[in-house]
Amino acid sequence: VGIGTLKIPLSIRRLQPTGRAYSIAVWSYFQLIDFTDRSTVFRSWLLNDAGEALLYFDHVHLQEVRDEHIQKVLQASGRQGQEQQNLYSVDWKPIEEPAEALEVSQEEQWLVLGGKA
Repeated sequence: VGIGTLKIPLSIRRLQPTGRAYSIAVWSYFQLIDFTDRSTVFRSWLLNDAGEALLYFDHVHLQEVRDEHIQKVLQASGRQGQEQQNLYSVDWKPIEEPAEALEVSQEEQWLVLGGKA
């Protein structure tokens, strides 16, 4: 199964931390500079809840990489098998309902995750 195309970071002109303390609540703001089918250039700020800049990225350049190119690089490096083994896969299986059915409102939904037995 291929991924089609993917844009990966090619370069960042400047990465500037502002010296402010980081917190869990972080917001991001992006300003698009240039966009084509094959590349994207933008500026980005990570902001705290007060709107103060924590980190500034200037001229982040993303370049398109096609699935074929990724596969060729992996084959040439001899690492294709390892990368494929490290990827997660999804295996949906129904679970049995508990003996006592829980009352769940229509707004609530459950997602059960588990490892191999």
